[in-house]
Amino acid sequence: MLLLVYSHVLAFSVLFINSLFDVFNNHDVPDFFGILGIIGGILFHAGHTYNTGSMAPLIWCLGVGGIFSAYGWIAYWKGMWGGADAMMLSALGFMTPGPVSGSFNIVYVLDLITNFMVAAVAVTVFYSVYKFWDQNGKPKDLLDEIIQDEKKLSILVLAAGVLSFILNTQGSNGLFFFLFALLFAFLYEFMKLVEDSYMVKTKSADEVEVGEVPSPDQGFGNKIRGLTEEEVEEIDSELEVRTGVPFVPVFLFAVLLTDLTSSGIWILYSFY
Repeated sequence: MLLLVYSHVLAFSVLFINSLFDVFNNHDVPDFFGILGIIGGILFHAGHTYNTGSMAPLIWCLGVGGIFSAYGWIAYWKGMWGGADAMMLSALGFMTPGPVSGSFNIVYVLDLITNFMVAAVAVTVFYSVYKFWDQNGKPKDLLDEIIQDEKKLSILVLAAGVLSFILNTQGSNGLFFFLFALLFAFLYEFMKLVEDSYMVKTKSADEVEVGEVPSPDQGFGNKIRGLTEEEVEEIDSELEVRTGVPFVPVFLFAVLLTDLTSSGIWILYSFY
């Protein structure tokens, strides 16, 4: 089991180092550590397969790693994620496809995915609140955003109320579902406001720097990537650049929650 422990320690180390780059180096995360994590994860699980004589560790490693890689890089090519995020999801799958106990099962993977989503929401909300405060956002701006989507939100609240009533009649916790839906509707409006108003900045050609990420529909494609030196030199007008949520820490928190706590899919299931 020691090789599996090493693989999880490697995951923590890679994600911790890259989180520092993401937070303190303007989202410029090197590929080296992610590639090291992928290679290390495969080697550790191959070694465990050799020691135990069972192909399960290597199969789970390659299977989970392959699925995570496919999702991450598809999200990158569609402009939903940055390259560093895709690399980290890929490395996560190869380094931690199962628990350190060696009992590979789908529940661990579902726990990891659930904890990833929980961590993603927490980090995104925290960073959005920070940007809103840092850019002197006002409650009136949020109120205007909610009023603007009044019809859509009304339909959502009505649908949530109907589903909550149905859940209650079936013996489930309908009130929790209703409050959960309202919370996420509010968070959606808040984060949309922050993304549209406080994470985009217009710069003149002289102010744009190498590595800054342009907003979509400006001739640089929709992929989330930094500008090269040649692209910066060709800019002759104003350009909208965007800042994103430091997302690599999400992967780190997901591993910590999964390995060190009993959180995961069962926590969500218990509410119902």
